Amino acid sequence: MFKRPFQYFLFFSLLFSITQNGYGQNNSSKKYQGLLWEISGNGLEKPSYLFGTMHVSNKMVFHLADSFYHALQSVHTVAIELNPENWQRGMSEMDLFQKNYANFSSESMNNFLTTKSFQLSGFEEEFKHALRSEPAVVNSLLYRSYDSKEDFEEDTFLDLYIYQTAKRAGKVTTGVEDFLETEKIVLQGYIDMVNEKKKIVDTGNDTYSDIERKTEEAYRKGDLDLLDSLQNILIGSEAFRNQFLIKRNEIQAFSIDTLLKKNTVFVGVGAAHLPGDMGVIEILRRMGYRLRPVKMITKTNFQPNEIDKKKVPVVFNKFFASDSLYSVNVPGELYSLSNDQTSLKRQQYADMSNGAYYTVTRIQTYHRFSGKSEDQVLAKLDSMLYENIPGKIISRKMILKNDFQGLDIFNRTRQGNLQRYQIWITPFEILIFKMSGKEDYVDGVEAALFFKSIDINSFAANQSFFTPKQGGFKIMFPSTSHLFLNDQMTDEIPRMEFSSTDKSTGNSYLVMKKTVTNFQFLEDDRFDLDLILESFNTTPFVARTFDKKYGKFKDMPFLEAGVKLIDSSIAKARVILDGAHYYLLLAKGNLKKDAFSTFFSSFEIVPYVYKEPNLIIDSFLNYQVTTTGIPELDAGVIFGTGFAPFRGGPIQYIR
Repeated sequence: MFKRPFQYFLFFSLLFSITQNGYGQNNSSKKYQGLLWEISGNGLEKPSYLFGTMHVSNKMVFHLADSFYHALQSVHTVAIELNPENWQRGMSEMDLFQKNYANFSSESMNNFLTTKSFQLSGFEEEFKHALRSEPAVVNSLLYRSYDSKEDFEEDTFLDLYIYQTAKRAGKVTTGVEDFLETEKIVLQGYIDMVNEKKKIVDTGNDTYSDIERKTEEAYRKGDLDLLDSLQNILIGSEAFRNQFLIKRNEIQAFSIDTLLKKNTVFVGVGAAHLPGDMGVIEILRRMGYRLRPVKMITKTNFQPNEIDKKKVPVVFNKFFASDSLYSVNVPGELYSLSNDQTSLKRQQYADMSNGAYYTVTRIQTYHRFSGKSEDQVLAKLDSMLYENIPGKIISRKMILKNDFQGLDIFNRTRQGNLQRYQIWITPFEILIFKMSGKEDYVDGVEAALFFKSIDINSFAANQSFFTPKQGGFKIMFPSTSHLFLNDQMTDEIPRMEFSSTDKSTGNSYLVMKKTVTNFQFLEDDRFDLDLILESFNTTPFVARTFDKKYGKFKDMPFLEAGVKLIDSSIAKARVILDGAHYYLLLAKGNLKKDAFSTFFSSFEIVPYVYKEPNLIIDSFLNYQVTTTGIPELDAGVIFGTGFAPFRGGPIQYIR
């Protein structure tokens, strides 16, 4: 499976930070001794500073002397490799490019239904996982910690510590590289490495543990010469080194030059970027700057202890769910990232300045069809808290808002960090709002603002026709409809789900839709009708279907059946095929004669709603077309410098 370039970037940054040392260096030939370098000359009125970091949270990189803090405090601007304020947006753009490109370039136009395509699942396992886990990206962004080493790590990795210290001290913060451009460079490095003749890496008699031990000692001593020599051995690929290090060294140095011309600056970049003829130090010297090492000897209880206690003020803005089910105030945008490594429908925002994060998780319950009320769902969730909430539950109370019931929970992890959850039950979903931070950060005004701002829309009882905003069909619902995009299906075909309830009768309604494109084979409509119903039959709370009836509904093939559920209640199902669009309509509740006739008979196919068409001119393949579908792509991110349609490249968009 294609890995994200940012994951590669983190991996190799870690490699160069952890597994570099030097072999056979003669002390007399050493030129780069020191992690902290003063920058002067070239017209500078005051000195600036350059510091070599490791992108890890291991305590051994935090032997920071007074000179480090004096340097950081004395400047106007603090920069690290990539500005943390742009990471999440950049990662989100990468996700978009990769998803769009996967769809755009896919040679297979064949989807296949499976026995789980129209299955309804229980909510218990997803709920447990939602409580137990945090988005995988949060650890990479904020902590880079490992359970087995947590007693020997600081609260965050060194680069982010520099950024956070600067923010708490009121400094201007920035980066010396652009997120997406760095992604492109790293990916191009992998492409070049694949095309390069392989080299055998010779590490002598040293094991990985030996190399790591020597590397740590070299970093403690600030021996950049030692790190530089082994870096050349371990990389192996000259082509990759040219991209990952040399090219980025130039970008970093020119960015530093730009910053120096504006104000005093403290720059922290990976130690591997500093030494060597093509390193940042020598590039800056060739620009006319003087760089000298600054000794880092003493370490006292300098101001960092006070700085570390400060909070960075954040500004909250209202965030709306894509379907407007809820809104909440967050100090940034909630992002959905595919490298979350989970099937949960979860969004997150990491507050890089304060080391806190916010998440919202949505779990579709289908409890009205499984025979459970909201009270029963809440009781079930309550029974699972003890085993699945991290650490120790400090407090738990029932809450109520807009007729929705919920739970408000405070807990403290084994690391001593306070967390808070609010869990809300709607007629269709469980909504889990969570905030976590270091120590008692969640006991502050930020958490109070976040949780107080949660607003969940009620489902008004107004019988009317419902049509999705993209069109396709319409149907009579007894109340405001609920939309859920189930895009984590095992058959990899997204499923649109539209739900509604009738408060006066207790009846529940559900429309599920999949668009299934397959040019590989043709089959009788009855085959697909049966397969869809068979798939629904695998639902855990379905006992069996009965009284199957085939026919035509408004010139469309359909299959209708009764459904007996495990609680002995009865529901009704109807499968309808409209070309490549497959629908399953479900109704449960009062089964008096014609109780659901309005719902089923009101279903009707309507035209789709398209965006305004645009003219696309492809100068590479020499064609033009007017279309409503324009994939947003960036070939540099997807394939380095390889060809693919992208903005500003072979394809031109003319509005």
